[in-house]
Amino acid sequence: MCGRYANAMGGQQLAESFSARDETGGTQPNFNVAPTASAPVVVIPSGQPAPAPRLRLARWGLVPSWANDVTIGNRMINARAETVAIKPAFRAALRARRCLVPITGYYEWHRVEGVRRAQPYLVRPADSEFGALAGLYELWRRPSGDTLATFTIITTTAPAGLEFLHPRSPVVIPPAAWSHWLDPGLDDPATLTSMLGPAPAGVLRAYPVSSQVGNVRNNGPHLLEPVTPAGDEADGTGRRATHAARS
Repeated sequence: MCGRYANAMGGQQLAESFSARDETGGTQPNFNVAPTASAPVVVIPSGQPAPAPRLRLARWGLVPSWANDVTIGNRMINARAETVAIKPAFRAALRARRCLVPITGYYEWHRVEGVRRAQPYLVRPADSEFGALAGLYELWRRPSGDTLATFTIITTTAPAGLEFLHPRSPVVIPPAAWSHWLDPGLDDPATLTSMLGPAPAGVLRAYPVSSQVGNVRNNGPHLLEPVTPAGDEADGTGRRATHAARS
């Protein structure tokens, strides 16, 4: 599951980091990206003489081209790696419209038995200031005639060591595989789904952050700062407050 994430970089920095042309008009950092929000994604459009990465804005929550109503996207913020190649809402996008979703990290809520409020955690790359999640995008034509770009984030089983947060986790695409994932000439479902496994050991780390992230109106770099969970340095399961995915 991935229902909230952070991106601490603006359009120019993202474009440089992904060797992409910025077509967002100068998007700003967003430390609390929620479903239905507009956010930057990296795509390589097909049918161009010299395909190259583009940074574009899209609405989080994929709306299939055949949908009658945009609200279907509210239920499609995530796509499961195990079924993405066969689900009608995602299979065409997997073959032809893949994207990278730039992140500083994603948020997950840890629930402890007997504790009323869940503790939010930020899960982020262990050795980098940013990363990229596997995504799909679609172009949906509104009744008015204009086109809406939307996207979804692909999830898989959680990496070892982070299952205490949630059994599912977004798929992290390593930098060495970015161009391969975006390649418009690659359309074999088996090859593509082989890239959708859990992050290897050491790629991600997690630590508790402020409960302010629970309100989408709260935003700013302070949401990324680690905190000590109320009453203890542990998360309620005997684990330390900072976790790294391990094998």
